[in-house]
Amino acid sequence: MVEPMDIEALQPIYRQLDELVGSKNMVKIFEYYRGVQVILPLHLYNREAAKQQIVKRYDGTNQADSGLLRYTI
Repeated sequence: MVEPMDIEALQPIYRQLDELVGSKNMVKIFEYYRGVQVILPLHLYNREAAKQQIVKRYDGTNQADSGLLRYTI
């Protein structure tokens, strides 16, 4: 990619990515995924994997301090 980049000339999705992750990472995303339609899951965590982590970490007394609540995101 030729530097410096004219951010105003980018496609809207690439402008948004540039704002979110910076130009260098936006270019990496462009090079890796260009031409591919990407649909991101609604939930960040896989429910089955999260359930396994909760079972693995929960000892019956540590709900508040074990980081288990982050899996609800």
